[in-house]
Amino acid sequence: MQICRQNDRRYAKKFRFIHSEALTFALISDLRSLISDLRPLIFGALLYESDRQLEKKYKPKRPIEELIEDVAGRLGLKPELICSGSRQKKIADARALVSYMAVEETGHSAADVARCLGIGRANVLRSIKRGREI
Repeated sequence: MQICRQNDRRYAKKFRFIHSEALTFALISDLRSLISDLRPLIFGALLYESDRQLEKKYKPKRPIEELIEDVAGRLGLKPELICSGSRQKKIADARALVSYMAVEETGHSAADVARCLGIGRANVLRSIKRGREI
């Protein structure tokens, strides 16, 4: 009776091992097929994003000064006021609009825009968020 139980335990261990090995193999094959199905989507998204970043980086940039003059003309302000660092609502909104257009649409760096507007780089990044909403 004791011998039968030992044999049963050995077979049970072998069966568990074989069963877990089969499950592992099945899971791995399922994961491989899932990855192969998702691969075009993942690479397509990555290619789209990299193309967008390259386009933003290398497209011809409109000068920041021209953007300032354009925004100042549309809002009825003097370009010097936009670069003054004033905290008046209308001037701050114009600066936010210039920041958004310069960084997001034309691809200038936040540091370049900050130098031109007379404010800090962190303030340019903050005003980009406000410029989106305007």
